[in-house]
Amino acid sequence: MAAITISNVYSGKNRLRYLLTAAGAGPDTGTITTTGAATPDIVTDLGTNGGQLMAIAKAFTNGYGSFAAGALTQAQARALWLSDFTTNNPGAPSGKGSSVPTAVCLLTGRTTGQTALIVDANVDGSGHPTLNLTMTGGGTAYLDVEIPEAIGA
Repeated sequence: MAAITISNVYSGKNRLRYLLTAAGAGPDTGTITTTGAATPDIVTDLGTNGGQLMAIAKAFTNGYGSFAAGALTQAQARALWLSDFTTNNPGAPSGKGSSVPTAVCLLTGRTTGQTALIVDANVDGSGHPTLNLTMTGGGTAYLDVEIPEAIGA
């Protein structure tokens, strides 16, 4: 299993784009963190852009919606980064969709040959959210991390 090379190619207030490159048949894996570490890290890659993505990326430090600051769970990370409200929701009236913005992640193949492109949200050993990527079949793909229907890129 090889590592995916992850390069930030666009950074805005409500959207990040990464170019993913997988060397072999795979599955190849990669991780994007939210700790302020070296790129690929959402806090680092957003830089001074701020915006709603930065607020979500700093959920561990500042809390977000109904999620208190501190270690998050995988279900909370999935709610924040994949808008997956199966077991957690950062702030919604009962039985309705989220009332605070959450992100979505979209993987798009750039070259042919991929048989699987997978993005999942999890947490590291300290409870910081991470995006975990898997590519099978080599080649390149784009990962867009964005706030749907947000005004301003």
